[in-house]
Amino acid sequence: MSEHAGTALIRPEWLADRVDDLGRAWEVTDRRVAGTLWWYMAADTMLADVVAALDLDTTPDPALESITLTLRSDGGVAAVHHHANTKPDEAIDHLARAVAAIVDTLAEVSGAGRASLAAITTDTIASRARTESAATDLAARLAIPAPRYVDVAGRRFVRRASCCLIYRSPRAGMCVSCPKRDPDERAVLLARMAAG
Repeated sequence: MSEHAGTALIRPEWLADRVDDLGRAWEVTDRRVAGTLWWYMAADTMLADVVAALDLDTTPDPALESITLTLRSDGGVAAVHHHANTKPDEAIDHLARAVAAIVDTLAEVSGAGRASLAAITTDTIASRARTESAATDLAARLAIPAPRYVDVAGRRFVRRASCCLIYRSPRAGMCVSCPKRDPDERAVLLARMAAG
């Protein structure tokens, strides 16, 4: 594990190296796939604390200048350390700027599509927000697609718009909720999860 300033995320050479690290670890040779998978993993870690705290009086400040990252050996983000708190409205503004800057840099160095990366951000918010309305409001503030949900066997799941492309690695299979799955197959698998 190693620590890095949050601003490293928008340094193209540094971020390209992290994408390459992840590609090697997951045996993915297509940099676009590795970049997409890197953001899928990183977004969940980077957004979790902020999104969960937006209904509180103070929120961890997600500005890149206010965070430190702990990286895994595969180049993924293991943890985010926030060094300041701020009001929720300001946190959302900082988050919007940080995410846009990271996505722009990642798209530049990996070839991953901005729309695909935005969909990952949406799905991450949908899975981390305390309420669906909070997720929808935050997505609107970040100018990304609105979250979607689906009810299966009495349980609500995020209806994912994004594919992390992890199935392109020989080390993993397709996610249960992957939008690339046949819809009937996906419904059966989600029903199993709901029952389990």
